[in-house]
Amino acid sequence: MADRHKRLSLLAAIMGSFVAGLDATAVNVALPAIRADLGGGLAGQQWVSNAYLLALGSLILIGGSLGDVFGERRVFSIGVGGFGVVSLLCAVAPSIEFLIAFRAL
Repeated sequence: MADRHKRLSLLAAIMGSFVAGLDATAVNVALPAIRADLGGGLAGQQWVSNAYLLALGSLILIGGSLGDVFGERRVFSIGVGGFGVVSLLCAVAPSIEFLIAFRAL
C-alpha cells in the first residue's frame, strides 16, 4: 500500500471514531431542547442517549465481520452513508419515539 493510501486510511479511521464519539456525547447538550420540543420526560431523554450506544455496542463486531467478507472500504462507506441518512432522519423526527428509533438505527 502506498504511503499516501496508508495516511488516508488512518485519517478515515480517526474521523470515523471521532464522529461516533461526537454523536454519542453531543446529543447530551441538546437534551433540554429535545425535551422542550418533543416531550418524553426524563425516560425519553435517557433513551435518546442510550439507544445509539446500545446499537453501536451491539453492531460493531458484526460490522467488523462484514468488513472481512465484503471489504473494509465498502462496509465503511456504507456505514458512513447510512450514518448520514439516519442523522438527517433524527433531525426531522416528529416525536421522541421516532427520534429514539432513528438513534437506534
